[in-house]
Amino acid sequence: MDDQFMPSDVSRSSPIGQRLRLDMDRLFREGHTRVLSRAADDRDARDSAEPSRDAQSLANVMICRRLNQSIADCLDLQSQCRQARWRLADSAYLEHRSICTQAIQLVEHYVGLLGNRIVQLDGVVDSSVRQIAERSGLNEYPAEAEDPQTHINSVAFALWLVSGAMREDCDEITKLGDATSFKLLDQTAGSLARCLELLENLTPEPAVS
Repeated sequence: MDDQFMPSDVSRSSPIGQRLRLDMDRLFREGHTRVLSRAADDRDARDSAEPSRDAQSLANVMICRRLNQSIADCLDLQSQCRQARWRLADSAYLEHRSICTQAIQLVEHYVGLLGNRIVQLDGVVDSSVRQIAERSGLNEYPAEAEDPQTHINSVAFALWLVSGAMREDCDEITKLGDATSFKLLDQTAGSLARCLELLENLTPEPAVS
């Protein structure tokens, strides 16, 4: 696995950093990279070609698209944290459940702020269940898995992917000149990364075969 896909918020030598590397290696071998894409799509090209759009209006459209993508990823992440919390019902995983609860609450808070920012930019928030399912870049949650560590790893992976993708969006939004949206996404990514760090502190060293 290329190191460019490792998250900047997680040490490569940490337990979760090693688990992420092992999981990413496996997924790459199987053809499932699970790297959230933020590349320009056909809508960006269509919007750029519209003669009626001025530069600021076009920038706002592109910013709103990225904020909507973050909302979809966050809400999918929130649902996966709920799944993990239900599956980690054993008393041995109370701390893990607490971190899942914290992530759920953080998403609730920041999604509201992201949606408000889209409205301030004269955009439309895409947050219905069907829109989230279509937009989210996360893989399906392994709800049937019996091993508790599988659920912990899946949540850690999702936290990493979403926070990392938001960091990429921060770079793009900086280029578009929106300091307010940058600050909001940066705070959201940082909060999710801190949840990942908390999971890291609870995670034993992985067995490398």
